[in-house]
Amino acid sequence: MVFSNIAIRKTGQCCTLNRMNEREPLDTGQPLFDVLRRIRKPTTLREIMALCLRHVLMGDPFADTDNATVPIPETKYLEKVDVSEADIAGNRCVIYRPKVLAKEELPVMFYMHGGGFVTGCSEDTDYTTRRLSLDNNLVVISINYPLAPEAVFPKALDACNDVIKKVCDEKSSWQVDRERVFLCGDSAGGNLAVALAAQLNSFNKPASGLILLAPWLDMEVEKYDSYNLLAPKGIVYDAAFTGYARGAYVTYKDWKNPMASPIHCSPDSLPPTIILVGTDDPILDQSVVFHAKVSGSGIPVRLLTYEGMPHCFYSFPGLFSEEIECYQQISNFISSQSN
Repeated sequence: MVFSNIAIRKTGQCCTLNRMNEREPLDTGQPLFDVLRRIRKPTTLREIMALCLRHVLMGDPFADTDNATVPIPETKYLEKVDVSEADIAGNRCVIYRPKVLAKEELPVMFYMHGGGFVTGCSEDTDYTTRRLSLDNNLVVISINYPLAPEAVFPKALDACNDVIKKVCDEKSSWQVDRERVFLCGDSAGGNLAVALAAQLNSFNKPASGLILLAPWLDMEVEKYDSYNLLAPKGIVYDAAFTGYARGAYVTYKDWKNPMASPIHCSPDSLPPTIILVGTDDPILDQSVVFHAKVSGSGIPVRLLTYEGMPHCFYSFPGLFSEEIECYQQISNFISSQSN
């Protein structure tokens, strides 16, 4: 949701990749491929579906200016947060900083947006990142990682890793406390956040904390009861979306790769973690299993479930009372890890 003066730019909204052009010219099926290339724009079904998703998944929340379509956040989140853009390691990032602390070295949070790896951008999560920044006195860097199907696994993960390394490099000019690094993501972004936490630990630069909002942790979605019960008729997202997103992002051979399905990550590689998810979210059971695995290893982890809440219940200000408690719990967690 865009609550700033940032121009709406759906990352990768136009699918320019034409995989048919990569085919060998003597392919026996070439005459049909040539016809399809002339009548379809974009050419491949994966491109057509990605284009549709990027136009309609979140829609345009400000299309009706006379009758606000979405709730507007408190004025303080609009007026007291400085928002800027920067290219970091070749990725467009949106940076949020409390205005009253403009010259101070603050803890940094890297935020990965959701969207099933195929859609989404920093503007979709503008309210969440503004609130996390102001409520917790953080610099929040929201990363617009490359999307599938143009960029398949592990390109999104690699891009986020490059951003983090660039900002946390001792020679960098970023005004952040590199010793206090938090990782946060929602849905597919939660997947990336866990994998990034495991990678940072392997480089002996562990994060201070991991915040997961309804994370998609396992590509084998069909083995979970909550998914089979709720995804077929889902509204925020459904089984059709999940199937496409998974196929566009990762091949079958990598479904159990811990970097693609971080439910398989070694719990010992993770920092203290908080997970927040609604009971009406198809990926609820993934969080339950992940929590049990991490807590069994002795790593501090907390799972908070919100009765009757769907995916993305935390995305709109004032829509649910549970959203307020959700952000308060995140603030309590960050405070506990900052002392």
